Amino acid sequence: MEEKKRKYRLRNISSQISILYMSISLAIILIFSVVIFYNVSNIFVNDAVKQIKMNLNQSSDYLSLYIEKVKLTSSLMADNPNLISYLKQNDDELNVRNEISTVLEADPYLETIVIVANDGRVISNEEKLEMQVSDNMMEEEWYQHAISDNMPFLTGARMQKLSMDNDKWVISLSREITDDQGNNLGVLLIDINYEFITEYISALNLDQDGFVFIIDKNQKLVYHNDLSYFIESDKQEELKQYLNNTNNKGLLTYQVPINNTDWSMIGVSYLNSLGQLRKQLLELIAITGLFILAGVTFLGRLLVKRISNPLRELTVAMQDAESFVPAKVNPDSSDEVKSLVQNYNDMLIRIKDLLEKLSISENERKELEIKVLMGQINPHFLYNTLDTIIWMSEFKENEQVIELTKSLAKFFRLSLSNGNNLIPLAQEIDHLKQYLFIQKQRYGNKLTYDIHIDEFLNDYLVPRIILQPIVENSIYHGIKNLDGPGKIDVEAYLKNNHLIIVVKDNGVGFNPKQVDKTNVAQLSGIGIDNVIQRIKLYCGEEYGLTIESAEHVGTTVTLVLAVNLEN
Repeated sequence: MEEKKRKYRLRNISSQISILYMSISLAIILIFSVVIFYNVSNIFVNDAVKQIKMNLNQSSDYLSLYIEKVKLTSSLMADNPNLISYLKQNDDELNVRNEISTVLEADPYLETIVIVANDGRVISNEEKLEMQVSDNMMEEEWYQHAISDNMPFLTGARMQKLSMDNDKWVISLSREITDDQGNNLGVLLIDINYEFITEYISALNLDQDGFVFIIDKNQKLVYHNDLSYFIESDKQEELKQYLNNTNNKGLLTYQVPINNTDWSMIGVSYLNSLGQLRKQLLELIAITGLFILAGVTFLGRLLVKRISNPLRELTVAMQDAESFVPAKVNPDSSDEVKSLVQNYNDMLIRIKDLLEKLSISENERKELEIKVLMGQINPHFLYNTLDTIIWMSEFKENEQVIELTKSLAKFFRLSLSNGNNLIPLAQEIDHLKQYLFIQKQRYGNKLTYDIHIDEFLNDYLVPRIILQPIVENSIYHGIKNLDGPGKIDVEAYLKNNHLIIVVKDNGVGFNPKQVDKTNVAQLSGIGIDNVIQRIKLYCGEEYGLTIESAEHVGTTVTLVLAVNLEN
């Protein structure tokens, strides 16, 4: 009897459709999982290889450009009329020393500059200089070598043998100094601090066990992070194996020539470490597949309210803002939500367009503009605002939801400012009011504010979004931690043909003498630093902001701007 019931349940159409549906779903999930795993893992490997090669090429270019700059500096010094006059007539020594000081101050990596005349006279920034000189320098072997070869080479300070203290290592460049007829007058020697190589390649990200080394045309080691490679022959033999690519199969060795030198940079990366990433990807796909299968099996989802559901979707989209995936909106959503999503998507498009225009040769102005746009998106501020809207909607505070949503949408529109970098002060104040209104909904009576701006100042142009980061700093580092109610005062006025804007709060404050130890966040970060840079960019180096603070009293930020800015 039980056997018949079991066979009947298997033969009924409901059971058959369920079994077929589950089988097809499981097969599709397995196929897609396998395809995704192999494709994504291959993408990870290819991207890792491309990134390593790109980083090595970029570091090689940086080193090449720096060496080229030093060579250009040596060429300009060698052609300096004051120097030539000194070598010919033994005068103008003071001017030559001033030239040396100027060059050294302009480049922190330059260690020593030495000028040796062909008659043995020497000028250098080193007080105790030990060099082999004579009345006829053309008889000195090192002098002839300096004339014939100006390629950079690794040496100890002032031609001494290398010790294992790389603080005394230098990279030396030489250049012959001649008169108009090509006759030898002397030699210019420039020593570069060895640390400049470390600084230029320290940002390379090859792998946890990867490393970089530099050799010259004779395969002599120029740079390695481990100094033991300079003295141990077995380790030097190991480096030659990397050059011949005779190591393990899971090893990537990539060699890049460094222009303006006879050096080559070799990067070594162990790609086997990507196995852990594949394992994590496999686990992620398996877990995702199980969730999808569970979702297919148990159809049914909770209904989401008309306002809270699209806002939650927008929150999820913002968490993945770096992928520039546009947020979707339900067609039945309110006009305010649609406007908010549209403004967010427009902002993503603008940011993406600006990012695509960035390249390594772009100037500081374009980089700063991108930082401004990216700086507008404060995820914590947006998430908190959206949570507040969701909370209000759940308590059916529809009018407040509408006002807060409109304010947030207007906040986005004012942030974009039609792409203008300079906007009227009235528009900047309006942007700040929208921000403070939104924060007021969150903090309630804990936050009050007063903005006093005379109408005749409204048309003065200022860099956009310079007040919101200051006020945000006041809220999160001053008023938020205050026991009682907090207040922010904003005022503007003209003084000595300068536009002065003051932002003052009564927050917890801090001791400026201890700022490096305990309150770094109040004076640093992308927001404040970005404001300072943009003020100097658009107004001049003499403009900027000052911060005054006292514990348990509050903080005052004073912005000093030019009044004749043009868009």
